[in-house]
Amino acid sequence: MIEAEIRELTPQPSAAIRVTQPMSELDLAALFDEHLPNIAHRLADMGVEPAGPPYGRYHQFGPEHVDVRVADDIAGPP
Repeated sequence: MIEAEIRELTPQPSAAIRVTQPMSELDLAALFDEHLPNIAHRLADMGVEPAGPPYGRYHQFGPEHVDVRVADDIAGPP
């Protein structure tokens, strides 16, 4: 049995790109490999540092489509 808990977290600003595509075209590794460097470069251009590890937030995951946000939390507004 998996133990689960609900936690309230402090809202955190993030920089992200959201991708929606057919599940049949999904390659998560390629998706993150393509977009994480773009996010990192844009943050660097703006002088903003990531405030944690990158992550994906899935708004929908199958069976027909995937809707994912590839993101990095940031320390504060740019």
